[in-house]
Amino acid sequence: MSGTPTIYYEEIGAGEPLPILHGGGAALESFAGKIPFFKPRVIAIDTRDHGRGNHGNKRLSYAIMASDTITVLDCLTIEKTNFIGWSDGWNTAILLALNHPERVQHLTLISANYHPDGVVDNSPI
Repeated sequence: MSGTPTIYYEEIGAGEPLPILHGGGAALESFAGKIPFFKPRVIAIDTRDHGRGNHGNKRLSYAIMASDTITVLDCLTIEKTNFIGWSDGWNTAILLALNHPERVQHLTLISANYHPDGVVDNSPI
C-alpha cells in the first residue's frame, strides 16, 4: 500500500464535464455501456482501492472519496458541474453537495444506502 493515493480517471469527449461516480466494489468500467449516452464530456473516476486507484494511507470513507473527487475537479480546472452517482457514488455525490455546494450544479443519484444496517444478504450460498 502506497502512502500517496493514485486517483485514476478517464476523460471521454469534449465540452461540458459530467463526472460519474461508480459504486462500491466496482470501477469506472461499470459505466462502460452507458458512457456514450452521457455526452458530451465524461469524467469517469476510479475511487481509492477500486479499479486503478490505490488506497493510500488513509482509511477509506465517503468523505475521502469526495475529497478525491474535488482533487480531480481541481486538476481539470472544473469549477462547478453536474454529477451522476451510483451506489457508493451516490453517497460521495451527496457529501460533495453538502460540503462543496459551490462545486455542484445538479446531482443524478442512483440506488444507494447510507449505512449497510438494512442490507440483507440474499446470496444463494
